[in-house]
Amino acid sequence: MRNSYILHIERYNPTIDSEPYMTTFKVPKKESATAPMTALMALHYINRFLEPIAYEYNCRRGSCGCCAMMIDGMPQLACYYKLTHEHTLKPLTGCSVVRDLVVNRKPMRDKFVLSSDTLNPIGSSSILKPISGEFWRDTIAPINACRECLCCYATCPVIQVHKKLDSFIGPGAFQQLYLRSINGMDDGSSVEKAVVEGLFECNQCGMCTLVCPARIDCTRHIRTLMEMAVSAGLKPASSK
Repeated sequence: MRNSYILHIERYNPTIDSEPYMTTFKVPKKESATAPMTALMALHYINRFLEPIAYEYNCRRGSCGCCAMMIDGMPQLACYYKLTHEHTLKPLTGCSVVRDLVVNRKPMRDKFVLSSDTLNPIGSSSILKPISGEFWRDTIAPINACRECLCCYATCPVIQVHKKLDSFIGPGAFQQLYLRSINGMDDGSSVEKAVVEGLFECNQCGMCTLVCPARIDCTRHIRTLMEMAVSAGLKPASSK
């Protein structure tokens, strides 16, 4: 048994199954391997040698976010997650299942598009200010490392518990609004848009920061947006 990884995988084909069910697979460990197998590598083995299974992936190195799924109850990138012995794999929470571990991410990813609907007004290229290398390295680049994997959406209580995706743009999209709000060219519209899109619904639980594969401090950035909104007198009267 210890010579194999044990994977309990939730299966579901909406066209023929009445409800999801679990299937257990044993994936042999390679004696010559110098590092543990990743969840994605195990899925490749299952799909090739044991049984066809639906899952999504692309870059295989943690850059695209396509392989995000629930592993042992937490959202993870399958290509990053190193197996130890026994694990449970389920589709990403909050998304409708297309088949097995493949989900429809569009409703959540649309929120990233929504964050770009209002562009910063720029009257002339002469007002553009150069960006320092330090600002790029320490602020812009880390936020731009967002994979749009939706791990933060899968753990956000506002979305998963209170079901407010319609009125709450979500932690990932708030990062884009935060970035525009501090880029030196924003007229305040990004902060205003954040408020309109549910900024003060965030309870600062910190789960988005905890699960972010890119290690973006999502919670702190949202808190900064809140502080900027309060300073601008934009905090809704109904917010605590």
